[in-house]
Amino acid sequence: MRYRLITLGIVIAVATALSAQPTYRLHANGEIWVDRLENCGPVQCVKWYLLGNDPTTREITAGLGTSGGDGLKGYPDYVPLYQRRTDGTILIYTGEPCCGGACLGWKVLDPKRERNPAVSIFAAGEQLYQLRERGDIWSYNIKLCTPVGPSCPGWQQLDNSETVEITAVGRPAASPTLYQRRKTGEVLRYRGTPCSGTACWQLLGNNTDILELTATAAQGSAGVVHTLYQRRSDGIWRWRYIDKPCDGELCAKWEQIDNNSGTISIVTTDGSLYQLRNDGKIWIYLGGPGAVCSDTSCPAWQLVDEDSRTRQIAAGGTSFYKRHDNGAIWRYAKRECDNDGSACSQWQLLYDPTMSTIVSSQN
Repeated sequence: MRYRLITLGIVIAVATALSAQPTYRLHANGEIWVDRLENCGPVQCVKWYLLGNDPTTREITAGLGTSGGDGLKGYPDYVPLYQRRTDGTILIYTGEPCCGGACLGWKVLDPKRERNPAVSIFAAGEQLYQLRERGDIWSYNIKLCTPVGPSCPGWQQLDNSETVEITAVGRPAASPTLYQRRKTGEVLRYRGTPCSGTACWQLLGNNTDILELTATAAQGSAGVVHTLYQRRSDGIWRWRYIDKPCDGELCAKWEQIDNNSGTISIVTTDGSLYQLRNDGKIWIYLGGPGAVCSDTSCPAWQLVDEDSRTRQIAAGGTSFYKRHDNGAIWRYAKRECDNDGSACSQWQLLYDPTMSTIVSSQN
């Protein structure tokens, strides 16, 4: 899942797993919260539990499945949750609840670095990646830092180019697919084997106008279909391939699927692409082999919401979320708008900042 630090400082990080798994939110003051569905009298309701409160926390990302054989676990349902702090320190949540204002349930995976600190983290499947200040990419291989030092041997370098963005998609019982965008505009796919030079990465495209990447993988009749999307100033483009080679390479090409210059964000669930436009409207891509732009027409989109208060969208597994300008978080209930926009999607309210329904520690 991807997050964006926007105006109010409340962001969403969603576990890239089943929709029943948790949603996390990060506040500008460093507080990290997780939701839980509980019984509230005769009905069920969503409650939030505090997991962390370090004021230097700047980013969170959630993975899929267990965090390996080191005895650590996520909360709840063994979902790994990671955070990155201002100085580049990366930590994993161990499940220990906050108590009396102290949130000690975090272990360091990568320490503070005076030079070349981590500037971004991204979890996919059971894998965690970090992007460092100089543009190099590293992968975490389940080795904790030593108590003294600390020495953190659990990282393997995958690339040392001037990378500005990484994104990945993970599926159960499969290695994640990792992509990067470089300062020069090159977009590349990681081949899966650490090496030196350019042989580890497959060049997919080169365009300095790219603003954002997001990826998805879904089971198709011929195999797993991998799709990478890029947002440019002229709209949205997609690149797809199926898990089989074509003349020694992967058969794929870039196709324009939207030409709206007002798009400000794109996110993906397990098989769907959503976009948020600057007027607050949210659209879902209907997809299909021929669902591309023709001349000036890009018809393969369905309106799912038109609330001008929307400031952020997020997705994980099969779930899709939005955040309003007051910090309220909603989960999409998948009922598209009528063609005339008169009956838009139903949304479940997960967090209302105007209501005191949160609790300060776990049970």
